[in-house]
Amino acid sequence: MSARDASASAGAHPVAVHPLQQYSHASVCSCSREILPDPGGDILIVRVAGEVDLLTYPAVAAALTEGVAAKPAHLIVDVAGVGFCCARGLGLFVVETALAAAGEGIGYVLTGLPRQLERLCSVVWAPDFLPVRYPSAARAVSAIRRSAPAPDAAREAGPPDSRPGMWGSRPAELPTPTAEGW
Repeated sequence: MSARDASASAGAHPVAVHPLQQYSHASVCSCSREILPDPGGDILIVRVAGEVDLLTYPAVAAALTEGVAAKPAHLIVDVAGVGFCCARGLGLFVVETALAAAGEGIGYVLTGLPRQLERLCSVVWAPDFLPVRYPSAARAVSAIRRSAPAPDAAREAGPPDSRPGMWGSRPAELPTPTAEGW
């Protein structure tokens, strides 16, 4: 007699297990924040690591919402440590957080995007729709600091113009990648 037959004869009800549940694993994702004081305004780096899937999406979204709510001058989202990213997570990085940051007049930069996600972005979204991207957070910080106006000039200029592109918060003076590199 098999274990299933024995449990059925003992009055226990067999539990149906979905085929995917037997291979399930705990999704692990972490978000950390680093604030870099800068004369042009604080730079907030939110580093995301692990797997961004439907289970971890709410925690990542909350961390990025808190980052926008902190109202830094620049928000850098570093995804170099992300091993897996679902489509909804990619939309969170490329669209939702970028729009929220632009709405608050915050410069938004996405860094550390793996090659396969970079390719997916270029296929799904038009180039003007994508936020500024750098290979690393260090390069983004360097570019922001090189292009930052003096504190008094930033106050006089006010929030970035929302007309010149989809994001409006894309500083025109930030260098962009070329075929030769950064």
